[in-house]
Amino acid sequence: MITHRYRSILGDIPAGWDAVPLSKLLHIDSCQAGDWGEDEGEVAIRVVRSTNFTNDGHFDRSEIAQRHFHRSKSGAMNLCAGDILIEKSGGSPVQPVGRVLQLDTDEPALWFSNFIQLLRPNCKTVYPRFLFWTLHELHCSGFIERFQNQTTQMRNLELRDYLCAIIPLPSSEEQISISKLLDSVDDKISHTKEMIGIAGSLRRDCMQGPLNRLKSSLLHHLVLGKVRTNEAE
Repeated sequence: MITHRYRSILGDIPAGWDAVPLSKLLHIDSCQAGDWGEDEGEVAIRVVRSTNFTNDGHFDRSEIAQRHFHRSKSGAMNLCAGDILIEKSGGSPVQPVGRVLQLDTDEPALWFSNFIQLLRPNCKTVYPRFLFWTLHELHCSGFIERFQNQTTQMRNLELRDYLCAIIPLPSSEEQISISKLLDSVDDKISHTKEMIGIAGSLRRDCMQGPLNRLKSSLLHHLVLGKVRTNEAE
């Protein structure tokens, strides 16, 4: 069982914020593992792989694999806007697993590999975009290392411990405000990268450039309440 030195897994938070287990913010029954499918079969489905995760939290749609599934199984594949996919196996000696991406539209013809896990936020308990940014910070900060084991060739996320992690939770209004601010900064950084010709780093860069460091610093301070949005003042 992972213990927390502070009120949340990420650190101390403002007195007025809640801190709750990640599992309480999800529709647990919908948090299922993926399936790589077969080379041939009745129904062709696009399948997300670890290579579609970017280090800066984006969804790289450039090379989505196509796999095949039995018709009865494909009928139950229904990803929804707000769903979070987490890389639970893979990584490298220098990169932990636990990267996340979030869908912004319903994706009835999309699934994900067995190295990935679906996390479906419960909109009654958390604003989905705030949860995404918090889990992204959990990876970027390095705290994700506490929830994984490593074999010779692969890292694996200890999902049971991960779901018990205590997550910072401000008011609904502040969750929305934080998310909008981070999304705005993220959009501006992406646009700036494209303008100066480093669009490649939008996909799988090392996150050490000045723009990425700026976003990482802002992300850390916002999800821990070290910097408050105007709505929270």
